[in-house]
Amino acid sequence: MDFFARVSPHYDSFMQLMGNEKNIRRTLASVKNLRPGQRLLDVGGGTGTLALAAQRQGLDVWVADTSEEMLMHAHRKGIPRERLVLADAAALPFPHVFFDIVTCTDALHHFSEPTSGLTGMTQVLRSQGELVILDFDRHHLITRALAAAERLFGEPSTFFTPDELQDALTSMGVAGSIRLISRWQYLYHGERI
Repeated sequence: MDFFARVSPHYDSFMQLMGNEKNIRRTLASVKNLRPGQRLLDVGGGTGTLALAAQRQGLDVWVADTSEEMLMHAHRKGIPRERLVLADAAALPFPHVFFDIVTCTDALHHFSEPTSGLTGMTQVLRSQGELVILDFDRHHLITRALAAAERLFGEPSTFFTPDELQDALTSMGVAGSIRLISRWQYLYHGERI
């Protein structure tokens, strides 16, 4: 049983204690052209918390995650089963240039192949579509401690610095910027060129 299968029953409670609601609000608030009817994909979206918030704003949402157990929780919370996709970010089963918005909150470092995951996210994003990623800076002590703890549970915990993430996405045709939201977390917002 993988890490997220084990933690899925308690994931939302833990994330609420960690202030995840604030990060979800930040992620959605950073989208410049948020309009009802747009298609949003939340990659590594787990239990669907961000997708539900976007759905309440009138967006057409999908959640992609590698944990079937996390997706089951998303369904119980109100995301339609046909909008829950068991998939790795590197192999998203959607047409290219399909989504207006792609989000990835506190999930990129869990990807087994993070660079391939970034490629997958950019491929499904339409031209001028918005990509928002929230993650942790690997140079900070808290992030290094988090990485060590996650690796004990078999997680890859591959963190980017803000500059590394921005450079990788620029090379993939996404122009964006980084905003620090704490000493150890940052928010990337970019648009596909």
